[in-house]
Amino acid sequence: MSAKVLYFEEVYPALSAVIESFNALNLEILYWAEMNEGQKETALAQADYFLVTGTKITGEMLEKAKALRMIQRLGIGLDNIDVQTATLRKIPVSNVPGGNSQSVAEFTIAMILNLYRKLTILDYATKKGEWPKWQYRLETYEMHGKTHGLIGMGNTGKITAQLSRAFGTKIIYYTRTRLPGPEEAALGITYLSLEDVLKNADIISLHVPLSPRTKHLIGRDELALMKKNTILINVSRGIAEQFAFHQIFRDRREINGDKRAVFS
Repeated sequence: MSAKVLYFEEVYPALSAVIESFNALNLEILYWAEMNEGQKETALAQADYFLVTGTKITGEMLEKAKALRMIQRLGIGLDNIDVQTATLRKIPVSNVPGGNSQSVAEFTIAMILNLYRKLTILDYATKKGEWPKWQYRLETYEMHGKTHGLIGMGNTGKITAQLSRAFGTKIIYYTRTRLPGPEEAALGITYLSLEDVLKNADIISLHVPLSPRTKHLIGRDELALMKKNTILINVSRGIAEQFAFHQIFRDRREINGDKRAVFS
């Protein structure tokens, strides 16, 4: 009997075809999103492996998964998985460090360009039949010559720094453990304190894994340090305190732009 793999994310025909094309071991692939509640209970009890990206895997689900051998997270963060219960049940939990680093880094640059060039605003206006050729001219910017501050310098941060420098930015960064001097020199980056990065950057992007130490690393006090026209790109989980953003906007302490790839 072939092992059963329970895939938790929404699936569509082209994606399921890709998944099946890599099924060299002839595993039985079960698709959570296509099941009713009764089928889900059966799948939990019978699955040998979980494949998960964003679905929350709770302790209650794990208690029902009597045949489970392993949980594979298709990404980096594990905050959506009850790792403590999995550990108690001796179920290995694995992720894919660096697996999406290039994609996230490119997304970061895309969001910087979107904010600097007002692409979403202009696209919306054009579709309404407007042509605001000059209205936003003084509010659009080039990346060239700007200071890009990165918070976090892991796989994604390093790739983002390289891509950003190609546009002519100066890279400053903060991370809990500073990189060795030769690596900083090779990347063309300068280490500063968190406070100094926030004060000096025109662009700030967050590339920090979620942990008790980093949760809400960027709050009201940190936002207040930024220049008024700084843009903030958050591609981390739970790092930016959303209530602080509401307060800043309410008090008219405006940030020029804020783009998020994930929501906390």
